Amino acid sequence: MADVGLYALTVLLWGTTWIAVTLQTGTIAPEVSVSYRFALAGLLFLGYAALRQIRLLHSPADHAWMALQGFLLAATFVCIYVATTRLASGLVAIVFSLVAVLNVIGMRLFFRTRMHARLLFGAVLGVVGVLLIFGANGREGPGPDDPVIGLPVSFAAALFAALAGMVIVRNQRRQIPMVPLNGFSLLYGAGLAAAYTLLLDKPFGVDWSPRYLGSLLYLSVVGSVLVFAAYLELIRRVGAERAGYVAVASPVVALLMSGAFESLRLDEISYVGLIACLAGNVLVLRGGAHPSTARR
Repeated sequence: MADVGLYALTVLLWGTTWIAVTLQTGTIAPEVSVSYRFALAGLLFLGYAALRQIRLLHSPADHAWMALQGFLLAATFVCIYVATTRLASGLVAIVFSLVAVLNVIGMRLFFRTRMHARLLFGAVLGVVGVLLIFGANGREGPGPDDPVIGLPVSFAAALFAALAGMVIVRNQRRQIPMVPLNGFSLLYGAGLAAAYTLLLDKPFGVDWSPRYLGSLLYLSVVGSVLVFAAYLELIRRVGAERAGYVAVASPVVALLMSGAFESLRLDEISYVGLIACLAGNVLVLRGGAHPSTARR
């Protein structure tokens, strides 16, 4: 029963982070918000590692791979933040759930894990589900409802996240402790997001409103630290394959949050698409190896 409670907690927390991202958009550039979030979360991870006396010294090569992980994660979240300015956060979450499909494809390409017919069918079903959701009428997003931009940017976020997952697999196989791995990669991601901001000549600044600071704190502590800790504990208890269902269930929470706070409306075709998308991801997760448990 405790496992069920932990699973529900992880799904709930992960699902609520999508609506929190919408509170970060507006006055501060997405790249700046991502750099703030990553820097705070990274320092929390490394602070915890120092308190627990977890090894923090690593080779330059490992740091280069951690920097690549941070770059891909930063690119993921910049795309998510941009997408939420064009679409309701629940819709962005649905597209992002395709990362489960992309993870399996990536594991096949980079680590030669086996693929089954169930995986291919699940991938097609998931893509069809997303197309149905975005092809249906009756949507209202937070601001301009622009699937022409929002849809490909959301998919780009899923693609970057899948590539980050492949790098994480490599880093895990190097037996880098997970806490400092995430701490260093988040700090590298923060630095790269800040450098990208300077390259674009965008202004740095801080929105001192409770709305912005509260969402930043929530996303850093809850979205980037607590969710990760709960997910790891779930993997330890029930295995990575079963824990992977969090990625399927959390977009449902995100859609409910969008309906409550963003006036998102879904018609019958949208619900059919939602069911198809989630069913496709379930098939993929049942038929493929989770990145953290792939054959070594």
